[in-house]
Order: sequence, then C-alpha cells, then structure tokens
Amino acid sequence: MAIRYLVILLALFFSGACRGEAGHWSLGVDAPLSALEDRDGKLSVEQVAALPDSAFRSLSGGLSAGYGSATYWLKTVPPQVPAGGELLLEIGPSYLDDIVLYEYDGSAWHSKVTGDLQPYAGRDVGYRQFVLRVAHPEAGTPLFLRVRSSSVITLRGAFWAPVGFAAMVVPESLLAGAFFGVAGLSVLLALFYGLWLRSRVFLVYGLTLTLAMGLVAALNGFHAQLVFRDFPLLANYSVSVFVILTQACSLWLVAELLETRRHFPRFDRVLRRAALVGAILVATVFGAYYRYAALTVLLGSWLLMASSAVAALRLVRKRANGMRIILAAVTIHVIALVPNMLMILAVISPGFWSMYGWQAEILVHMLLLHSAMLWRLRKNEEDQRSLLGEALNASWEAERKLDARVAERTSDLNEARHRLEFALASERRLQLEQRQFMSMVSHEFRTPLAIINSVSINLAEFPPLSREEMTEHSEQILRATRRLARLVDNCLTDERLDQAAFTPQLEAVSPSELAREAAEIVEWSPRHRLQLDLDELPPAIVCDPTLVRIAISNLLDNAIKYSESGTISLSGSADAYAVKFVVTDQGPGLRGEDAERIFERFTRGENKKVAGAGLGLYVVRRIARLHGGDVSARNGREGGAAFEFEIRRGEAG
Repeated sequence: MAIRYLVILLALFFSGACRGEAGHWSLGVDAPLSALEDRDGKLSVEQVAALPDSAFRSLSGGLSAGYGSATYWLKTVPPQVPAGGELLLEIGPSYLDDIVLYEYDGSAWHSKVTGDLQPYAGRDVGYRQFVLRVAHPEAGTPLFLRVRSSSVITLRGAFWAPVGFAAMVVPESLLAGAFFGVAGLSVLLALFYGLWLRSRVFLVYGLTLTLAMGLVAALNGFHAQLVFRDFPLLANYSVSVFVILTQACSLWLVAELLETRRHFPRFDRVLRRAALVGAILVATVFGAYYRYAALTVLLGSWLLMASSAVAALRLVRKRANGMRIILAAVTIHVIALVPNMLMILAVISPGFWSMYGWQAEILVHMLLLHSAMLWRLRKNEEDQRSLLGEALNASWEAERKLDARVAERTSDLNEARHRLEFALASERRLQLEQRQFMSMVSHEFRTPLAIINSVSINLAEFPPLSREEMTEHSEQILRATRRLARLVDNCLTDERLDQAAFTPQLEAVSPSELAREAAEIVEWSPRHRLQLDLDELPPAIVCDPTLVRIAISNLLDNAIKYSESGTISLSGSADAYAVKFVVTDQGPGLRGEDAERIFERFTRGENKKVAGAGLGLYVVRRIARLHGGDVSARNGREGGAAFEFEIRRGEAG
C-alpha cells in the first residue's frame, strides 16, 4: 500500500514540476489574461478587438464562470519568441464544448476551432487536452479565445515552446499510466474479493472505483483520445454521465462501509435515496437541464459526504473495526473537494490543485478505503477465529462435561446393575432359604405332631392301666405341644423383626423373673437338671420382656437339644452398662468355625441328627442387637458349649 501512495505522490510532484520548466508560460500568471462576458453570444472578433482594455476583467490563473449559458471572450498576449518561431497553446479542461482561437496576421483575423464536440482527427495537435498552434506569435499582438460550454465553464491554459511541450508529454503519460494501472489493479482485487467472499461492499467498491477512474479519464481527455475518437458527442456525454454516476455510487459505497443500515437507519435511507436520485438524474445529460442536475448532485453529494465523516467519527468512538481509516479517507476526500467546489461556484480561479488535486486524491481516497476493508476483513477473520476458538473450547468443555456425566451415569448404572444383581442374588438366596425353611419347618412341625398323634392313638386304643402311665403320656403330649409353641414363637418373632415398622415394646421388668420363666423349659426335660445363678442381676431393667424371654428360652432349648443329658446352667450378671445371661451345657461343644456361623439364618451346627430349623439362634442375635447388645458362643472350660446373651442395661423410671 505504501508503494501505491508513493507512486501517487511522485505523479503529483512531477506533474507540477514539468509545468514549471523553461518554455512554459501559464495564462494569467506568465502571460496576461482578461475576460469579457458575451451574454447573447453575438459579438464578433472585430467588435471584441475594438473594445478598450477596461471592458475586460483581468484574470489571475484562469477563467472560472461556473454553470451558465453565456459565451466568454479571453484576451491574452503571447510571449516573445524568435522570428519564425512557433508556440503551442494548451487549453483545459478537456470537456469544454466549443473553443475558437483568433489570430491577427496584420491584415485579417484567422480562426482555429477545437472543443470536445469536434472530431479528434480534426484537432490541430493530437493530444488529450486541446492544443492549438499559434502561427503568428508577434510580440504585443493580442490573441482572442471564444469559449462556450453546456457544463461548467472553467479554463486554464498555457503557452508552450514545442520542445518544452514534448519534454512534458512523455513523463506525464507515464505517470498517468501508473495512476490508472494502480487503479485497475485495485479494481481487479476488489472484484476478486467481492466474488470470492461474496461481499457486497467489495463489489460496490470495485464499481465505484471503476466509475471514478472513468471520470478522471473523461475529464482528462482520454475518452476522446482513446475511446470515442470519431464520436465526439459520446465523449462529451461520457463526462457528464461519469460525474453523476460516480457521485451516486460513492454515496452507496459510504452507506455500505459505515453499515448505516445497522448503525444509522435514518441516515441510511437518505444516502440510498440520494444515490438512487443521482442515478436517475443521468437522464438529464441528454437535455437542457443537465447544468442544474449536475450542480445539485455535486453539492448534495459533498454535503452528504461531510455528514458521513461525522457518522464515521461517531463509529470511531464506538471502536468499530477499520473505522479510523474510513474516517481519514472520507475526511481527506471532503477536504480535497473544497477547492474544486469553490472553482465550480466561481469563487476562486482555476488552478492546478483546484482542477487536478481531487483527481489525484480520489485514488488515495479509494486505496484508503480498500485498506480499511482489508483490515476489517482481517479483523473479522481474527474475530471469527477467536469466536471459533471459544466455540471449540466451549465444545471441548461441553464434551468433557458430557464425558464426565456419561462416566458418572455409567458408574450409576453399573452401581444400579450391581445393586440389581445383588438384589436378584438376595432374592434367589431368600427363595432358597424359604424353601429350606419350609422344608425344615415342615419337618419340625411334623415331629411333635407325630408324637401327639401317636400318643393320642395309644391312649384311645390302649387305655393306661395306671396313673404313672397316664402321667407319662400326658407329659409327652405336653412336651410336643410346648415344642410346637416355641417353634411358632420363633417364626412369629422372626416375622415381626423383619417388619420395617417394628419397634420393641419396652417396659421395666425383673430380669430374674424373665430368666426363671424362660428356664421352665429345662424343667420339662426329664434328662436334664437346671442350675440357676441370678443373684447378681439388678432388681429391674427396661427391655421388651417377650423378646428377651424368647431369646433366653431359645438358648436353653438349644442346650437341651445338643446335650443328651446333664446339667444346664443359667447365670446372670450386670455392670453399669449391660446385663448378661450365660447358658452352659454338658454336650459335645462347638467346632471352631461353628461359633459364628450358627447365628446365621437357617444355619445349624455339624450335628445334623438333632432336629431344628436353624432359626432359634438367629432370632437370639436379632433380639440382642435390637437391645443394643449381642450374643456369642464358645466352648466351656469343662466341656460343652457356653452362650453369652448381652443386652444394654436400661434403668427403670
């Protein structure tokens, strides 16, 4: 971008430098220039030449008459040249319609006609500007120029020595080529970006730059020289068309660059409607109202462009992307147009900067806009990358959280699966235990019932002959009945303990009385003797008496079943925290692995000959733990087994 700016600056420098060389005399500066307005356009050269100098208005730098229909006569005196020498008179700008040069040879006036309504082939010198040969440059002899135009009337001219003119043409043409080359490359890049990125702003920029370069080319005579050589009227129209379309498209471009539709909706409507009206006013080029339309478009566009600079400043304060460069471009363009606007309004005389400065600036203006769009594009890409990075990070974070949640849910599912498997296993085990229990209970119930049935049949068929026989049969029935009662108590107690809403019915009772009531079971056995040691028990404790009685009774019943005969002792003791009951027998004792296993549900010791459901000791442990204690088993010191039943001591209120 810096190289482009350098090319433009060099073009401006050398363009001005070339016109300051020897062999060059600017009208109104190095050569006197004065003007006469001919409102009706009916004066002849003889009438004008006869007028005194006071009838003419002295000019400094050139003629600036604005838009109008009057004809102007310009009077100048060529510089002195050697006898037989020749001068060239260069006149610009190239859009003047009709220019007539009058020379006096001492006896008559001779005329040469040029202007943009004349075919290029008929020009006195083939050049993009109007160049006329001064055939009789005699010192002190005035020359007259008659100028008319349908557009703005401005004229700037200079006398050239042929050598100086030739020295100027070559570098000026090279710099013009560089100027349009940079512009053309920018247009191609804009179209490429616009089509590749499907960006409307780049396409509008490319269109605006194309129109601007067409306008510069038309104003500098390139259309007449290179495009419409044989169609001067088209070359004339092209200037007007490009003037209006360039201004209209510039407003459209500003609306796109400032994104006025989003930031300034009302101003956006003004800009776009003004651009549309400007495009419609192209039709006035072919009528009599062009000068009014052109002046309206130029002044309106300049005011709207100045307003756009204010809008850009507001967006700069909002830190909009690329808006500083756009503000600089619009501001420079507005300032550069001021001399040209003042010249068009006939406020100042035409000069190099008022006529050509804005044309050089317009490329700087467009290249700055190009830079702003590229910078904005890069910034948008960076923002998109940043947003994409944030989106990716958010996606990764979401994926990480999702993985964590999936892992958590998988863990929960595995745990639920394990619980389900455990529940299914427990259910299967429970079903197996229930089947085993039902089998054992059936056996347990069958035995005492068989005894009762057998004794009852014997009593019916063979009545006892003595009281002793009757007593023996009665005791058999009584023992079988009590055995059934204990079995029912255990089953009912186990069922009660498994209920979730079960709570022990606590009350204050005498532990000694509970123990004696439970010990009656031993007295029913003719093969065993009962030994009680309950003196160390406290007078009262708080417990569920029914459950504690069942527990002690189950321990004693277990001792009866596993010892064929002998003494069964029940002792009680207490400390500050617990009450302990110990049941010992004189049976075979316990194997080491049975000491803990026998308290499991439906589990019995190794002595399978002894009938039982495997439920009594399990109920004992449940009752002990329900009272804050426990039960344990061991082998006694003198043989047999010893069971310790301990519950937490509760004091009676």
